[in-house]
Amino acid sequence: MYPWGKASFPAEKMPPIFLVVGVAAGLILFAASAFLAEGGPAADPDTGALDCRKLKGVMLATLGIAFLIESGLGAQVMLNTLKDFQPKPEESNAAYRGLYNSLEHAIPALIFIWSHAVLVNSNTAALLGATYAA
Repeated sequence: MYPWGKASFPAEKMPPIFLVVGVAAGLILFAASAFLAEGGPAADPDTGALDCRKLKGVMLATLGIAFLIESGLGAQVMLNTLKDFQPKPEESNAAYRGLYNSLEHAIPALIFIWSHAVLVNSNTAALLGATYAA
């Protein structure tokens, strides 16, 4: 059912995973430091005017996230409409939970990505949004 067996994910492996993900995100930000230094907030701090050209990368990252969610929905519909496919209840539940967790996490992630792009640095938001989609 899962790549690691039938049991749910072992919680004791989460701290090393968080450490690896944090180091990977730091390395990505370090490698792209020149690109990030060019960025700035999409909203002008003085006038509040929004420069949509600075949001191009965030828009692409949002499209990537939306594509992944729509692909997951399509996969769920396809698997549940095949007549010869009879999923086992635990496999079906795991597939649904994976899709629903993606939907649940996408809403705050997109809010944070867009808020960061408008108020702090659009290049950082685009890079981290694309990393999130990947």
